[in-house]
Amino acid sequence: MEHLNEVTPVVLSREESAKKYGSWFGNNASAAEIVCWCDKQIKKYEEWIKNCKKLKSENQQKLLKDIPEDILKEALASCTDSSSTTE
Repeated sequence: MEHLNEVTPVVLSREESAKKYGSWFGNNASAAEIVCWCDKQIKKYEEWIKNCKKLKSENQQKLLKDIPEDILKEALASCTDSSSTTE
């Protein structure tokens, strides 16, 4: 079990790591620390994604609430018709 504490070589700079992974986990992190860090990040991002989808849906409803139903149906039908002709 000694390998759990081995330092995983990180060749990314702090800026590159933040851009690629959304955060920086340090240059001296062990494999076990990185796995734990990844689990925490994934959990956090999944919650953010869920929240963003809800926020998006709520605001789409606000955008569409004043558009008459018949106009929405026409717009959807025209989108469906044009996509079937381009395939």
